Amino acid sequence: MLFRSWLTTNTLNLDRQFGDLALGAVAGFSFETALYDFTYVEGRNFSSDALRNVSSAATPTSTQNNRSQWALNSQFVRTNFRYKDRYIVEGSVRRDGSSRFGSENRYGTFWAVSGGWVVSEEKFMKGLGFLNQLKLTASYGLNGNDRIGDFPSLGLFGSGVASDYSGGAGLRPIQIANPDLKWETTTQLDLGISIAILNNRVSLDVNYYNKKTSDLLLDIPLPLLNGFASITRNAGEMENRGVDINLNTVNIQTKKFEWKTN
Repeated sequence: MLFRSWLTTNTLNLDRQFGDLALGAVAGFSFETALYDFTYVEGRNFSSDALRNVSSAATPTSTQNNRSQWALNSQFVRTNFRYKDRYIVEGSVRRDGSSRFGSENRYGTFWAVSGGWVVSEEKFMKGLGFLNQLKLTASYGLNGNDRIGDFPSLGLFGSGVASDYSGGAGLRPIQIANPDLKWETTTQLDLGISIAILNNRVSLDVNYYNKKTSDLLLDIPLPLLNGFASITRNAGEMENRGVDINLNTVNIQTKKFEWKTN
């Protein structure tokens, strides 16, 4: 069995400070590929345990070989801005190309943007002595998924015993092609608020999320009359949404005893 994986990532980083404004950026590209090669040979009826080669078997019974390869090519840019550590904005864009999809749909572009506002750092909040932190956050972005087999978009043929015809070697179709196969895409919205009061003895985090996945990568059953059991397609949507609430309190804190709740 042979499994070989290659990954290379190259990035360019920038960090600059302009007075109260901090700027950071990362740009780069990556390439990943993996090769899988598996050979299985079985034999029976050896004349001696010292003979370890399959060719020494009186009855060679089985030979199998599987070989597969895939590749992923990506380019990406990410930037962030901070002003007085009070206003925070981040954004990213990446373009991914996967060999697992049809030739016209191998690349997908995915982006995200997020922001934060530390309200407790504003001058009009300084008079609230009990308030240690008040922060608002929001983000929205897209993400892609290519976690499927290596050749689901191709029309494949097989050979071997099942394809033999009248004693001669033959080929038979074993997978129907789908050149329109493309990336599964997930979009997500997050809104949050964080509050800490009474010397950070009480803190509350409330987050709302809405996550929607479209063009789901699914194996769709087919009528066996056409000779194929299924086909990999982009079909259906799925949505998850909800609210996360986390409350932390420091009830007692001394040198000898500490009691916290979550």
